[in-house]
Amino acid sequence: MYDIDFLNRLSRTLCEAVNEQDRRVAEETLSKLIDSNQCLQHCLLLLESGEQPYAQVVASGALKRLLNKKVNLSLQDRLELSRYLLKYLVARPSLPLYIQNPLCKLYAYLTKIGWLEKDQTETFHFQVPITQILGLAKEPTAEGSIGLKLLNSLVEEMNLEEGFDSVSKQRKISGSFRDSRLLDIFIVSLDILKQAIDVKPLNESMLSYITLALDLSFACTNFDFAGIVNDETLDEGTNVQIPTKWRPVLVEKQVVNMFFDLYFILPQQIVSKAFLTLVQLVSIRRLLFDGVDRLKFLDSFIRGLKRVLESAPKLSYPDNFHQFCRILSRLKANYQVSELVKCGDQFSNLLELLTVFTQQSLQMSHLFTQSSIFYLMSFWSRMAGSLTYARIDVDLISAAIPKVCSAFIRSRVLLCESVVRGNIEDPLDDMGSVKQLMELFTVISRNDYKTTVEELVRNFEESLAVLFRQGVSNQDQLIARKQLIWLITMMAAGINGKGSASYGDSDEDIYDGEVVFRVWKTMQMTDQRLERQQPGAVDIQLEFAYIYLMDEFRRACITDQVQRENKVYEKLAPLGINDEAGVLRFFAQKLITNLKFWGKDERILNSTLSLLNDLTAGYSNVRRLLKTQEIQLLLRNHAVFDFVAVNEDISIMRSRTNFYASLMRLVNIELEEEPAFFDEFMAPITVKFKEICSIFQNGNISSSVNEPQIRMAVIGFMRDLRGIASSCTRKTFYLNFLLWCFSNGNSNVSNLFTVMQESIKIWIDNADVTTPILKLLAELVMNRQSRLQYDMQTCMAVVLFKNIAKVVCEYGTRLLSLPPVPKEHHYKQRIKNTGVVCQIIKNVLSGNYLPFGVFYIYGDTCMTDTLDITFKLFYRLQEENFLVYPKLTQAVYGFLDIVTKDCTAYISKMEESYFIAIFRAIHRGICSVGKTIFYLAIVFWFQDMSTTNNYLSTNSSSFYSSSPFSNNSFADTTAISTSCSILDQVITYVFEQLTQQPGAVNMVQLCREPEGDRWRTAFEKQPNVLYEMLVSILSQILFEEVKCQWSMSRPLLGLIILTRESGRFDECKREFLRQQPESCQLELDKAFTRLMDGIAKNVTLKNKDNFTQNLSTFRKEVDIILRGGSISTDIPVTSIGSEQEYTDNMTD
Repeated sequence: MYDIDFLNRLSRTLCEAVNEQDRRVAEETLSKLIDSNQCLQHCLLLLESGEQPYAQVVASGALKRLLNKKVNLSLQDRLELSRYLLKYLVARPSLPLYIQNPLCKLYAYLTKIGWLEKDQTETFHFQVPITQILGLAKEPTAEGSIGLKLLNSLVEEMNLEEGFDSVSKQRKISGSFRDSRLLDIFIVSLDILKQAIDVKPLNESMLSYITLALDLSFACTNFDFAGIVNDETLDEGTNVQIPTKWRPVLVEKQVVNMFFDLYFILPQQIVSKAFLTLVQLVSIRRLLFDGVDRLKFLDSFIRGLKRVLESAPKLSYPDNFHQFCRILSRLKANYQVSELVKCGDQFSNLLELLTVFTQQSLQMSHLFTQSSIFYLMSFWSRMAGSLTYARIDVDLISAAIPKVCSAFIRSRVLLCESVVRGNIEDPLDDMGSVKQLMELFTVISRNDYKTTVEELVRNFEESLAVLFRQGVSNQDQLIARKQLIWLITMMAAGINGKGSASYGDSDEDIYDGEVVFRVWKTMQMTDQRLERQQPGAVDIQLEFAYIYLMDEFRRACITDQVQRENKVYEKLAPLGINDEAGVLRFFAQKLITNLKFWGKDERILNSTLSLLNDLTAGYSNVRRLLKTQEIQLLLRNHAVFDFVAVNEDISIMRSRTNFYASLMRLVNIELEEEPAFFDEFMAPITVKFKEICSIFQNGNISSSVNEPQIRMAVIGFMRDLRGIASSCTRKTFYLNFLLWCFSNGNSNVSNLFTVMQESIKIWIDNADVTTPILKLLAELVMNRQSRLQYDMQTCMAVVLFKNIAKVVCEYGTRLLSLPPVPKEHHYKQRIKNTGVVCQIIKNVLSGNYLPFGVFYIYGDTCMTDTLDITFKLFYRLQEENFLVYPKLTQAVYGFLDIVTKDCTAYISKMEESYFIAIFRAIHRGICSVGKTIFYLAIVFWFQDMSTTNNYLSTNSSSFYSSSPFSNNSFADTTAISTSCSILDQVITYVFEQLTQQPGAVNMVQLCREPEGDRWRTAFEKQPNVLYEMLVSILSQILFEEVKCQWSMSRPLLGLIILTRESGRFDECKREFLRQQPESCQLELDKAFTRLMDGIAKNVTLKNKDNFTQNLSTFRKEVDIILRGGSISTDIPVTSIGSEQEYTDNMTD
C-alpha cells in the first residue's frame, strides 16, 4: 500500500512532467498500481486526501481503466465506489469543472455497466440512487446543479457502447434506462425550465442552473431511442424516435410553447441551447401523434417560429441564427407542405415573415457561417421541390421562392465586396462547400427559371462590363471577377436542375443556352488573355467555375442515351456549336487550352484531367470525341505540353498518370479501326525512351551535371507508362504495349526493364524514382480483365515475370544495404516501397496466369529469388510499427495471405527466423484492436507483472511501445481478419503435415515442388509461439469486443488441437482458472469442457463450423460466470456456418 505522499508525487509527475523518462517511469508505476489488488483503495485515498487538482485527475482516470478490466472489481466493490462518488460529488459542489466533469462521467459509466446487475434480493442497486439524484436536481442550489450534471452525464453515457463486449448488451441496458428513467429525467428538466419562466428576472446562479437544465433536456431528446447509431453528417435526415408514452407529456405540458417562451426570457448567449432542443422536437417522428394532435403540435411550432420572427433581435447572434435555421430545415424535412398549409393563416403569415427574414439574412450573410446559410436555403429548397407534387394551392410558396432566389443571387454578389474590402473569409476557397450550397440553389432556381436566368444574366452583364472597362481600379476589378465566379457557379447549378424529371419544358433549354452562351463566350475572352498575361489567384477560382459549369452541362446534356431535340443549341450556334459533337469539340478546345496554360497549377490541372476522365468514360462519347480534330491532334501531340515535356515539379508529374490513362481509353477505341495507330500514339514516348536509353548507355549519370534533369525525366517516363498500362485492358492491345516495352532500346540498354534496373542502381536512395518504377511493375503484372491470360503458345507472362523479378531483386538487394536515414524520411525512403514490392508479388500470384510451378522443374530460381528478397524486406519490417500505415499494412498482409496459400513448398523451406516472423506479424495483426485493453487482458491472464513482461518481451513486435497507454494508431479489422486467414492456412498446413502417415505417397506432391520441414525446426527453437498465439486469441475473444470474431475462431481450433498434444492448452486453461474466484472455477472448467464437445481432432471446414458454434456459446457462458450469473443447461444451439451468422449470434 502506497502512502499519500508517494501518490501525490506520482500524480504531479503524470500531470506536469516535461522529461520523457520521468513520464515513462510514472506511467509504468501507474500501470502497476492499476494491476494491483489495492488499486481501488489507492484511488479512494487520492480522492479523499490527495493534492488538488493532480490527485483527482489521476484517480478518476485510473478508476476508469480499472473498471475497463471488467473482472477485477466485485459487485460489492463497485457498489461502494458508486456510493462514495455520489457522496463525494454532492459534498463538494464547488470542485473545478475539470475535476467535477470526469468524476460525473465516471459515476455515470459505473452506473451504466452495473445497471442490470442485481443481488440475491433481486434489487438493482445501481438504479436505486437515481430517485435520490432526481430529487436533488429539483432544488436550485449548488447541490442541485451537481444533480443535473450527474443526470446529464448518465443520459449521455447510456448512448455509448464503451464498456460492453457487444452492441446487444449496450442496447439492452440503454433500452431499460429509456423505458424506466429517461422520461422522469426529462420531466425534471421541463419542470425546472417552467419554473424559470414563472420566476423572473433570473439571477446569475439561477441562470447557471437553468443552463444545466437546458443541457439535460437536449440530452434527453437527443437520446438514441431506437438503438441505431445515427450518422451525424446526415444532420437533416434525422428522425427522433421518441416513445409513445412521451406523447402526453409533450402535449399536456405544452413543451414546444415553453421552449419558445424561453427565447424571450433568456440572454441571447444561451438562447441557442433552447433552440437545440427545439431542433430535436421538430424532428420527432410524425406517427407519434394522431392527425389532430399532430396538427396541434405542428401549429405550436408555426406559432412559435412566427413569434420569434416578430421579435427577432436575438437572432442576430450567430449561434442563435444557426440553430434557428436548423429548426426551419428540420421542419420541412419532417412535414409535408400539405400539413403545413393546414395551419391556415398562421402558416401564411409565417411564410411571409420567413421570406422577409431570409432576404434580410442573406443581405447580411457575411456575418453568419456558410453552414447557417446552407440550413436556411435547405428549407427553401425543400419548399421549392414540393411544389411539383403538392396537391394543394401553393401560390404563396410559388410567390416566395423567386424572391428568395433573387435575394440569394444578390447576397452572393454583395458578398464579394465584403470579401475584398472587409477581408473576411472567402467561401470560394472551399469549392466543396460551395457545391453543396449549389445543390440547394439548383432546385430553387428552376422554380421560376426564366426569372432566375434574367437575374443572373443582368448581374453577369454588369460585372462583365466592369471587368473589361478601362480605368477601373484593381480592387473593383477583383470584386467584379469574384462576382462573375459566383454567377457562373450559380448558372452551373441551374443547368444541373435540368436532369430532374420535374422540369421538362423545352423552353427552359433556351434559358440554359442563354447562360451557357455568355459563360463560354467569356471563357473564350479570358482564355485569349492567358496568352498575354500571367494568371493570378482569382483566375484559378474562375477556372474552377468554368470547369464546374462544363461538368454540369456534360451531366445534363451529353449522355450515351438518345435524347429529345435540345433547343439549347439554338443559343450556342454563334459559338459554332450545333449539337453534342460541337459541344465535345468545344470541350476539347478548352481542355487543350488548360493543359497548355495551366500545366503548372496542380489544382486546375487535376480538375481539367478529371473532366477529361469523365468524358472518356462512356463509349459513345469517346467515339464522338475521336471524330474531333482537336482530340486527334491531342493524341498525336500529347508530349508538347509543359507539364509533360518539362520535368520540374514532382507533384505536377503525378498528374501525368491520369492524363495518359484518359488518352489510352481514347486510343483503345481508335485501335479498333486503325491498329497501326498504337505506334503513332507511342511515337513521342518512344523518342523519349530512346533518349533515356542513350543517356544510360553513355554512363556516368550520377556524376553528370544533368543528373537532376535525367532523374526527373525517368520519373515522368515511368508515370506516363503506368497511366497507359492502367487503361490498356484489352488483351491484344496490352500485348502490343508489352512488346513495345521489350522491343525498344539499343544494344546495351535493351528494354524498359533494363532502364528500371539501371535507374535503381543509380537512384536507389531516392524514393521519388524507385516508387514510380515499382508501382509501374505492380501495374504491369496486374491481370486486369484477364489481359495476361494468353493462349498456350505465348510465353509473354513468363518472360514478363522473369524481367520483373530481376528489377525487384535488384531493388531489394540494394535497399537492404543502405544506411539509416533521418526519422522524417524513414517511411518514404525505407518502408513505403516494401508495401509496393509485396503488392507486386500479390498481383502475380492472384492473377492466376503464371505457371510458377514449372520454374522448379527447369531449375529456374526467379520466383524463389523474388520471394527471398521480399521476405528479407518483410523481415526488416518487424523492427517497425508498420500497422500505423494502412496501405502498407494491407499490402503486407495481402502478400502473406496469398503466399501462405499458394507457396506452401517455399514456406516449408524458408529460414526459421522468417517463418517465426510471419507468426509475429500475425500476432501484431490480431492484437491491433487496441493495445491498452489487450495489455490489461494479458496482465489479467498471467496476473503477475513478471510473467507479463516476459511474455511481452518475446512479443516486442506487437508491443514495441514501452507504455501500454501510448496513443498509437492501429490497423482496422482488415488486418485482423487477414491475419487470422494467414494463421488458419499455416496451422492447417502444419496439422496436415503432422498427421500425414509415414511413407504415404501424396499424389499432389509428385507433380509439384517438394516441401521441406524447416518449419519443424522453427517450432523447436520457438516452442512458445503457438501457445502465445493461443493466449492472444482467447484473450481477444473473451475480454474484448472484436468485430471479426468469426475470423478468429477459424485458426483457434487448430491451435487448441496442436497445443493440446503438448499439454500447453491445459496449462493455459489451468492458469486462467487459477486466477478466478473459487466459486467460479468449477463452472468455468465445465465451460472449457463443453467448448470441445462434439469436436473431432481435425481441421476440416465442417469441424471448424462446429467449433465456431461452440465458441459462441463458450464466450457467453464465461461472461455470465465471471459476472456472477448461473448457466442454463438448455442454451439454444443454432448452426453457424458463416461470418455473418456468427456475428448475428454474438449480438443476440
